[in-house]
Amino acid sequence: TSIQYRGNGNLYTVECFELIRDKLTPDGIGCAWVPITGIDASALKMLVRTFRIVFPHTSIWYMNNRVNDFIILVGTPKKLVIDLADWERRMSERYVADDLAAVGLADPFRLAACLLLDEDEVAGYCGTGPAHTDNQPVLDYLTHAGVYQDTLAGNLRELLACQRTTGGDVPVTYAGETTLEVATQWDTWRRAMIYLLEGHASMRELDTQGAMAAYRSAAAIVPDDPFLARLAGQATTAAPAP
Repeated sequence: TSIQYRGNGNLYTVECFELIRDKLTPDGIGCAWVPITGIDASALKMLVRTFRIVFPHTSIWYMNNRVNDFIILVGTPKKLVIDLADWERRMSERYVADDLAAVGLADPFRLAACLLLDEDEVAGYCGTGPAHTDNQPVLDYLTHAGVYQDTLAGNLRELLACQRTTGGDVPVTYAGETTLEVATQWDTWRRAMIYLLEGHASMRELDTQGAMAAYRSAAAIVPDDPFLARLAGQATTAAPAP
């Protein structure tokens, strides 16, 4: 649910997130679907900060197979660990594989590259400050106080600028082990995603030439990925389709 719609801010309060957390099993995961357009940077940071108060192990995900107006906040019981071997097994299920292939996310590394900010990076992004609560529903006023503006490009770039980690410290493993090959592949994908997201931001600004250049840079880093190759060859003023 988006806080752009009047009255939905109560779904993003500390108290609401606590209700979600309290219904989870010990290994349960809390998630929130959050807009990055129509919301300014300070309000977005407050929203992320509010979620993080309840879920200290928060990561931010951006499904980058298209220009997407939303991020996903994920709160895990412990610090995030991505086991690509486990993902391969789960993603090989017939219908899961078909659905992921249809949107260009069939490769486990490709899907893992949708991790925009890990726990430490999230902390650096949202910083300290007020939270959105039932008694002080600040976001209800911030998001409805002015004329709607498309803030996707600016928010996406600010989030992207908070990336700090590399293959040596991002918790991506294969069957519990972080090998040199896994770390190298992770670094490769993350470098490509920097260009991909810059391409998405440029596309939202209708800067087709800038988007094309960024998509080509991403495709050059991971030349065997058909989705990136297609973007690099078919960027238009419309949002890129998976």
